[in-house]
Amino acid sequence: TMQAFLRRTEELDRYISAGVKIDIPIWEGGLKEAQLSQARSDKEIAILRKKQVEKSLLLELKKAYLEYQQYKDNLKANIEAVRLAEEAFKQTQEMFASGQATLTDLNDAELLLTNQRLNKEMTLFNINITLARIEKLIAGQYDEQNIDKKS
Repeated sequence: TMQAFLRRTEELDRYISAGVKIDIPIWEGGLKEAQLSQARSDKEIAILRKKQVEKSLLLELKKAYLEYQQYKDNLKANIEAVRLAEEAFKQTQEMFASGQATLTDLNDAELLLTNQRLNKEMTLFNINITLARIEKLIAGQYDEQNIDKKS
C-alpha cells in the first residue's frame, strides 16, 4: 500500500495548474467616450491652428513680396535721382569755377548728391532685408511641408 501511495503521489505531481484573469469593465461612466471626444476636439483645434498659421504666413509672404516690388520701383527712381544730382553737381562745379555760383551753392549740390546716394543705398539695404524675409518664409513653409509628409 505504500507503493500505491507513492504511485498516487507521482500521478498528482504530473498535474499543472494555470489561471487566467480577465477584466472586462462593463460600465466606466462614459470615461472612454469623454476621452475620445476630448481627443477629437484637440485634433480639430490643432487643425484650425495650423490653418490659421498657414494663412498668416501666406499673408506675411504676400506683404513682403509687395514691399519688395515697391522697393524695386523706388530703386529705379533713386538711380535716376542720383544721376540728376550728379549732373547738377557737375554743373554747379563748372559754375563755381567760372564765378557764377557761390561756395554755398556748391555745398548744397554736393549735399543733395550725397543724400540721393544715401537714399539709393538705403533702398538697396531694404531690398536685401525683404528678400531675406521672403526666403525665410518660403524655407519655413517648405520645412513644414516636409514635416507634414513625414508624419
